[in-house]
Amino acid sequence: MKLLVFVKSIDGGTGTYINSLFKINRFFGKKAIRIRVIVLENPSYRKEKYGRNIIFLRKADYYNLRYSFKFKYIKDFFEELYWINLQITKFSPEIVLGIDLHCNLIVSIINSFNKKFRTILTTHINLKDNIETRSDLFLKLILNKLTSFFFNKTNKLVFVSKQLENDFIKTFFVKKNLCSTIYNGINTMKIVRYPSSNFGNKTIITLARLVEQKDHLTLFKSFALLLKKIPKAELLILSRGREETTIKTCVENYHFSNKIKFLGWVPNIFTYIKKSSIFVFSSKREGFGYALVEAMSQGIPVISTDTPFGPREILDGGKYGILVPMKNPQAMADAMYELLTDKKKYRHYSQKSLERAWFFSERKMLINYKKIILELFRENNS
Repeated sequence: MKLLVFVKSIDGGTGTYINSLFKINRFFGKKAIRIRVIVLENPSYRKEKYGRNIIFLRKADYYNLRYSFKFKYIKDFFEELYWINLQITKFSPEIVLGIDLHCNLIVSIINSFNKKFRTILTTHINLKDNIETRSDLFLKLILNKLTSFFFNKTNKLVFVSKQLENDFIKTFFVKKNLCSTIYNGINTMKIVRYPSSNFGNKTIITLARLVEQKDHLTLFKSFALLLKKIPKAELLILSRGREETTIKTCVENYHFSNKIKFLGWVPNIFTYIKKSSIFVFSSKREGFGYALVEAMSQGIPVISTDTPFGPREILDGGKYGILVPMKNPQAMADAMYELLTDKKKYRHYSQKSLERAWFFSERKMLINYKKIILELFRENNS
């Protein structure tokens, strides 16, 4: 069996998802599945070893953060249609799995005239808000219509949270029987055995690309409020991103900039997470929130903004971590202060983090994908 995976970028959580997909052969026994990954954009900071089964088309940071209807964008899109169709012809996959809007549209268009493969379109982002905030009115209308049309013609739609799936069905009028939710998963071998004992060190950590979506500005404002009460607190920021220079310049304007440390992209995030006191997630838009689960696996309490999808589902409405309103520095600062000063509450949420991390297992995720892949493979060969 051959599976072609098509994705725009693998710098953030999508890269972690791709690494997990390569482990799916553990569940296929002797009938191994051959996977090839086509990536449009070279990683700009996620420096890992990539074998010959991953192919890159363009240089790092090639695409604009906004959707555009300019000539260059249209030219690039048709160029990608040709190039991906060529790769599909060479590889001859039974199944093509697309990731998020750009790649899903390309896969769908090719499949409309090449019926030799089945399609799985996966959505990892809050597509409705992404289109709303990153497109002009004319392009917004086009993308909404294209999404509704092509996504209804696929063989399977997979979402990373149930709330995201339900909203997608309502927004884009896709058929419910095409849809499934498969949570992203973490390798349970990385889950620590005991809750965190870092209550005393007052170290806050976040793992989020340095882009507008992650709203680091709110985090900085809340950290400033926290420092007035806990002067010894420090903030560690893992990862990098397109707006790194702007965000770092913003921090330099604060008199407490020495309290915020940018560690960049690191190959082993767990080394830093397990030594920290709490994890804070300040995002404005999410489909899931991989970083939350990764932090919880190390037994530290988590605080997250209550974005429309993902974190609320991961934390089960606040049962397994603290949810705060988006763009509310005071509420976030209050939550941080509470965890860093109330040892009983700290231990409670530390234990809850570990309990919940087991629910989002990589094994469960891959077994669910295996079922879909086998089903479509049999359909393709019947």
